[in-house]
Amino acid sequence: MEELYHCMKHPEKSPTNYIPKNDVFAAYKKRWVNSFNTAAPGHVVEELFLDKYAKSIFWSEIRLPVFIGEYHSVHVGAKDDLPILVNDALSSKYPFYLGYNFFEFSVRYDKGGSEKEFGMFGYGDCPLVEMNYSGKVYTIWNLVPAKDKYGYPLSKALKNAYGKGSAGPVLRDAPCLEEVLGVS
Repeated sequence: MEELYHCMKHPEKSPTNYIPKNDVFAAYKKRWVNSFNTAAPGHVVEELFLDKYAKSIFWSEIRLPVFIGEYHSVHVGAKDDLPILVNDALSSKYPFYLGYNFFEFSVRYDKGGSEKEFGMFGYGDCPLVEMNYSGKVYTIWNLVPAKDKYGYPLSKALKNAYGKGSAGPVLRDAPCLEEVLGVS
């Protein structure tokens, strides 16, 4: 963020060495939003980032808002963690903080390793349909709520963090492909 700020403020200097035809810094201040990704727990994000951003040039001088592009800490319970940064976005303490995008919707089995720890939904054991995509046939599986380290469903934790409680969309089971085809 700091490197980009310096390049925008003085594009004619190294490493950019760009002679602008327009006021690059004015456009940056008017149109830019900072963002970052993190898997740190909410209270750590407050301490190591939000508190410091509040005092930084980004907020004190040029008033650039910030959001978290990918957020999910697998190291703490989601039920208690997810509301922290939602509440921070609503707090007058961090008027620059716009909120976060939860990372990610479904588990990335294709990546493997620690990447499989992320995702609000995993794949169940019920094939729903076969899908042809560019000449290759893929099985579409049912989704099951993934759980945090304490066994709490992530979809429920996220829904509660955003203040929806029991309201909102309801997941329902779809028939497995075998049931649709009448095969067992």
